[in-house]
Amino acid sequence: MARVARPSFTESVRRGDPQLGAFIVEFGAPRVAAVFGAAGWDFLVLDTEHAPFSFETIQGLVDGCHAADLGAIVRVWDHSPALIGRALETGADGVMVPGVASADEARAIVRASKYAPEGSRGLVDMLRYRARDAAMYARLNRETLVVVQIEGVAAAAQAAEIVAVPGVDVAFVGALDLSQSAGTPGDFGSAAFATTISRLLADAAAGGAGKQLGIYAPTLAAAQHFRALGFGFIAYSTEALLLYEACHTVPAALGF
Repeated sequence: MARVARPSFTESVRRGDPQLGAFIVEFGAPRVAAVFGAAGWDFLVLDTEHAPFSFETIQGLVDGCHAADLGAIVRVWDHSPALIGRALETGADGVMVPGVASADEARAIVRASKYAPEGSRGLVDMLRYRARDAAMYARLNRETLVVVQIEGVAAAAQAAEIVAVPGVDVAFVGALDLSQSAGTPGDFGSAAFATTISRLLADAAAGGAGKQLGIYAPTLAAAQHFRALGFGFIAYSTEALLLYEACHTVPAALGF
């Protein structure tokens, strides 16, 4: 039977191994994943919250990630169980859900991501699920990663409770939205943002039992800073911005 999730990536995340990824928000070609895989990255977040991708495009990107030995995480745009199930039915390794503000919301997301008895994810007769037996559903429950996003100051205050929810694998900070919620949009150097992050890290460490803490970093300096603070699951920039950055430096370097 075709594998839906890649245990090596899942197990690596759950061991707490450092993970470097990027968001895919503008280029829907599966070959994009080959570039990141060849460069030694670990995962890609395939975005449907802000990107205009169809699920047919996401399916191709998931397949591209797996061909390139990359973890594939699909970010959905809300907490709908049907939407979470649809994202996972692409064969993705996991789902990322934005705007999680409480432990109750996190528990509902875990239920939507898992089959019974751990959850209530809907069943479907697709080729990859053709075994349709208890062993297959148990394996999929084991291998499916659940990533919940903490994106506001109020949610950050609930970090310990959110991270402690069984089945949550990664608590991922939406740094841009969190900076806005702190009153300093895009400013990661502000005292308000730094205080929020410091408290979040301490609270999550207290409640998370060693679970991964992730964050979005739009610049290399931000990624280095967040890495030094203790974030191990870092999504650095987007595919389009990384290409722009590389292209932007060449003309000046060559005197054009």
